[in-house]
Amino acid sequence: RAKHRQRGGSVFHGARRRRRVTHSFPFARLGIALGLLAVSIVVHASFLALAFRWLLRKPTDAGLGDVRAVWMLVQIAVWTVLAHLIEIAIWAAAYVGLGVLPDFEVATYFSMVTYTTVGYGDVVLPAGWHLLSGVEGLTGILMAGWSTAFFFSVANRTITRRARVVGPPD
Repeated sequence: RAKHRQRGGSVFHGARRRRRVTHSFPFARLGIALGLLAVSIVVHASFLALAFRWLLRKPTDAGLGDVRAVWMLVQIAVWTVLAHLIEIAIWAAAYVGLGVLPDFEVATYFSMVTYTTVGYGDVVLPAGWHLLSGVEGLTGILMAGWSTAFFFSVANRTITRRARVVGPPD
């Protein structure tokens, strides 16, 4: 039997929760949030390390034509977006597992909006769990910055090496 619940301007069509973890001590919730941050860092570092190894195995990008150089950057962008999506899914699974959001679809939507700091506010965590959303937003900012730095490092390396081979534009 589905329950309809109004919370913070949003309607949840939630299934019964299998378990609900309630911690009266805020440090326990902070520990959960920091644990999810650590998992996000491990996932992100793993993806970027794999991308870096892939780049090292590629023939020197100095000889790449413009189309191939752009295609390489597209592949790096897709690779980093996949890392972000996995991290978002991990946060969403945690929300469902903790029983603070009703299902994976709502949790994924909430997580994506929070991780990217869009923050529509149409879905919110229950009182007492708001700390998690704040840490997820900070995690998203940190991971996006890391991805941006990696992407621009690759782009800069490609442009610098091409300039040495081809020469500066006329």
